[in-house]
Amino acid sequence: MRFFRDLLLAGLATAAVILALEGGLRLARAHYEASLYEPESERGYALRPNAEGWSVEEAEVYLRINSDGMRDRERPIVRPPHTLRVAVIGSSEADARQVPLDKTFEAVMNRDLSRELEPGGGHADVLGFGAPGYTLSQEYLTLHNHVWKYEPQVVILLFSAFTVLKNTREFYPGELKGAPVYVLQSGGQLVPDAITRNTPLIDARRLLWKNRMSDWMNRSYLLCLLNAARIQSRGLMLMEKLRGRPPKVSPAPGVDPGWSYNPGQPEIEECWAIADAFVDAMKKDCGLHGAEFRIVTSDFAAQVHPSLEKRAAFQRSMGLSSLDLVDQRLERFGATRGIPVLALAGPLGAYAASHGVFLHGAPPSRDNGGHWNELGNEQAGHVIARELLARSPVVRAFIQVSAVRAPRSSTPIPR
Repeated sequence: MRFFRDLLLAGLATAAVILALEGGLRLARAHYEASLYEPESERGYALRPNAEGWSVEEAEVYLRINSDGMRDRERPIVRPPHTLRVAVIGSSEADARQVPLDKTFEAVMNRDLSRELEPGGGHADVLGFGAPGYTLSQEYLTLHNHVWKYEPQVVILLFSAFTVLKNTREFYPGELKGAPVYVLQSGGQLVPDAITRNTPLIDARRLLWKNRMSDWMNRSYLLCLLNAARIQSRGLMLMEKLRGRPPKVSPAPGVDPGWSYNPGQPEIEECWAIADAFVDAMKKDCGLHGAEFRIVTSDFAAQVHPSLEKRAAFQRSMGLSSLDLVDQRLERFGATRGIPVLALAGPLGAYAASHGVFLHGAPPSRDNGGHWNELGNEQAGHVIARELLARSPVVRAFIQVSAVRAPRSSTPIPR
C-alpha cells in the first residue's frame, strides 16, 4: 500500500509542478512558436487546416489557418456574383505572418480595390495562398491543384529571388523540408528528380494522429516551449552535421557570391532556367483557366533602405552594378512572354527615402532587416492595387461593367 501511496503522491506533485509551470507561462504571456504545418505528399508540407497559435519569429502575432489551409478567413469556394477575385501565391512575403491578418498587403489591396468597385455594386476578394519557405515548385503546385476551385480572374505571383536558389539541391541543403525538386529536361519539360519521385507517401492515419497532437500542443504554453526547445536543438544538430561539409557550389574564399542579387552568375544558371520554366507553366495554367497572370517582384531590404548612402554602400560591398538586377531580368523575361511585371523596389524605395521610414522589420528595424512590417505591407498593398486599377485589362473591364450597373464616383487610393 505504501508503494501505491508514494506513487500517487509523486504523480500529484508532478502534476502540480506542470500546472504551476503552465500557469506561470500563461501569466507571463510567454508565447512560443506554434505548430501550424502538416507534412504533405504533394508539396512536402502545407499549412494545417484549422490550426491556430502564435507566431513569434519576428513579431508576436496570433495566426489562424482556415479550413482550406490558407492563412486567411473562411472563403466561399464558389465566387460570389459581381466579385473580382485575385489570388496571390508566394512564400513568406505572401504569408505576411509578421502582421495581423487585416494589416497584410492582401487586406490592403482588398480594401483599395473594393473602394473602386463598390459604387457599381462590385466587390473585391483577394485570396492569399502564401506559405513560408515555399519554393517555385510548391507555388506552382499550389496554383495548379488548389487555386482554381476559387475561380480567380487574376493571379499574382509574388516573386522572391531567394526561391530561385531552392530550385536545385546545390543550395540550402538543410532547408528544403521535403519540398519537391524538379529538373529541366532537354525539351524544356520539368520533371521531379529521383529523390522527389522516391519520397514515400504520407500515411493518412499517422498524419491524423500527428495533427491532433499538434492541436493539443498549441493549446499548452508549456508544450509549445518544449517543442521550441526541441526544434532549436534539432537545428543546432543539423548545423553541426553540415559544418565542415563543403558545399557543392562554393564562392571564392572571402567573397560573398551575391547569388540572390545577381542572376547573371554561371553558378545559378540552372536555377534560373528552372525558374523560367515554372513561370511559363504558371502562365500556361492561367491561360487554360481564363485568368490574367502577373508577376510582382518583392524587394530586397537593401533596395528600400531609407538611407541612399547605405544602399550605395551595400551595392559596393557586394560588387554589383545595380541593386535591381533581378527586377531587370524579370522585366525582360516578362516582356518576351507577355507577362506584366511590377517591381516593388522602385515605388517602395522612393517612399522609404522620402519619408525616412523603415518598411522591413517587425517592429521596424534600423538595418531594415526581416520581412515587411505593417507600413511595408500597407505601401505594398497600395502599389499593387494601383497597378491593377491602372493596367490590368481584367480589372479595368470589371470596373466598366460595374459602372454600367450604377453611377460610379472615384475615390483616389492613398499614396
